Amino acid sequence: MSGLRVEFLNKRHLSISGDVLALIDPTKPKVVRVFDCVSGKPAASQIEHSTEIIEMDLNQIEMASERKMCFIDSNRDMFLTKVHKPEVQKIQSMVDSFMWNESNDMLSCISDGKHVTWFYPNAIYMDKDLMNKARAVKEAPEVGKLAQMISFTGNLCEVRRLDGGLATLCVSPYPRVLYEHMEKPDFEKAIRLCRFVKE
Repeated sequence: MSGLRVEFLNKRHLSISGDVLALIDPTKPKVVRVFDCVSGKPAASQIEHSTEIIEMDLNQIEMASERKMCFIDSNRDMFLTKVHKPEVQKIQSMVDSFMWNESNDMLSCISDGKHVTWFYPNAIYMDKDLMNKARAVKEAPEVGKLAQMISFTGNLCEVRRLDGGLATLCVSPYPRVLYEHMEKPDFEKAIRLCRFVKE
């Protein structure tokens, strides 16, 4: 990639998963370039946006067909798109930071003093109302403004406040357990869990 200066790369502009590497183009910050990890060649499609992209990240699930990217633009709006068939969808406004869960497809963000978590972000491509039902919103006054999410493991999110202090935010443990049952696959236990929770 021409004009790439390694000293300007950081974790907000570069993301890697098992199958692709994504990079915000430093010469055109409205474009995210995607490269195949095996061949090193550019992917068939790149992600383009109407305004400058300031932060992006790939989900870390194993299935390449389910590869998604989340990004924040210069207006602090958050968007979700599939990587191999780009279809950009706005999912949140006034976002300070976001993070994918390290082992499943949950997505979490800090937005306007709230902690928002989507348990199944893929639902937006089927039904936006369904995506909103598979979402948890909690007030998070303890993180303050401009907090940065630094990890999302299991059902715990670790957040660095503007003053440098750490805060731990919790999401429901049931979606994580449901993902574990689906990966095994143990559908009987998954159905039993859904009946028990009834959410």
